[in-house]
Amino acid sequence: MSIYKIISIILHPIFMPFIAIYLSIKLIPSIAFATTNHLYFIYLILIVNTIILPLISVFFLIKRKWISSIEMNEFKERSLPLFITAICITLGYYQLEGALVFSPILKSEIIGAIIIVACSSAISLYWKISLHMLALGGVVGITTALNILFGGLEEIVMLFIFLGGLLGVARLKEKAHNKAQIYVGCLLGFLIEVSSVLLF
Repeated sequence: MSIYKIISIILHPIFMPFIAIYLSIKLIPSIAFATTNHLYFIYLILIVNTIILPLISVFFLIKRKWISSIEMNEFKERSLPLFITAICITLGYYQLEGALVFSPILKSEIIGAIIIVACSSAISLYWKISLHMLALGGVVGITTALNILFGGLEEIVMLFIFLGGLLGVARLKEKAHNKAQIYVGCLLGFLIEVSSVLLF
């Protein structure tokens, strides 16, 4: 297995919503102060609704032969799994609504994730946008927004910008995407999440 494949697996988009929420809570504890007693519940719902259920849906679709593989190399195959994922995250959002009632930033991050996945589902009907870069760009957007609001996160922002560059190179080296799909994915993910956190 090549180093580029390993990078793509480690920075897989399915992990990014959970990573973003977890990092937000660890980096800025005050945004989740009112949810301290519900953290394990929040993490469980996120793991189930952003990772486990989407993976189960993908394997179900493969078994039904509606998609060819877990990689979904044909861009039109991606639309239905992404739509299902958007539904799963939306359900998770409503399950967490009570726990996050006093954490608008965390709620806005989840809303941003829903918008990103829904947009990628629609775009995938016509074009193979990079899902990896959409997700990583979203994390850069979240950390940038948190840095604007609270400060002191410049090194974290730079770390994820570096990881984004590394991931973009990996996707190009694997010939999974062209440069336009990489750049547009990263920019769209960034703009959606930074806008969601700052405006919602």
